[in-house]
Amino acid sequence: GTTAVVLGGILLLRDSGRASGDGVRVYIGHDRREQAAFDVAAKTARSFGCDVFPVYEERLRIAGLLTRPTDRRGNTMWDLHSDAPQSTEFAVSRFFVPMLAHSGWCLAVDCDVVFLEDPHTLLDLADEDKAVMVVKHPPLTATGVKMDGQIQTVYQRKNWSSVILWNVDHLPNERPNLVSLYQWPGRDL
Repeated sequence: GTTAVVLGGILLLRDSGRASGDGVRVYIGHDRREQAAFDVAAKTARSFGCDVFPVYEERLRIAGLLTRPTDRRGNTMWDLHSDAPQSTEFAVSRFFVPMLAHSGWCLAVDCDVVFLEDPHTLLDLADEDKAVMVVKHPPLTATGVKMDGQIQTVYQRKNWSSVILWNVDHLPNERPNLVSLYQWPGRDL
């Protein structure tokens, strides 16, 4: 079930830790420029009985949870702590999912993910000893531009956060630290 929480006059949806049915809870990063992709991700997740929650960067900012400074440099969002481009609005907000999910296992994905197979099968792979489980993509070496003309930044573990299976009850996830979410470079989150 979902609990409505109002912070700073803004409605945030906080998951109670239990799916409304037996669905996997899927948190999808939302970016206004990628609404069509978000809609496809949400529709395909729901087609497998998943409970879908959008992750809105703007709502986290208005509620005072996401205070990390960013800037606009032309068409590019710039993360001032990382001194690097931030190609999507959910680049940092995806790491707030443990706070929003409250407990249990949940999945956080980029808005351009299409579910071709049932995400419930990921729970068969879930390891209680792990705080998170990700797809460990090979290192990206190409630079240049990517979607929407954004700068392609190369760093270790690039794209690992595009699909995250969170074990919210694991000790490191039980006490999300707003200071670390504020201060650490995005590549280290």
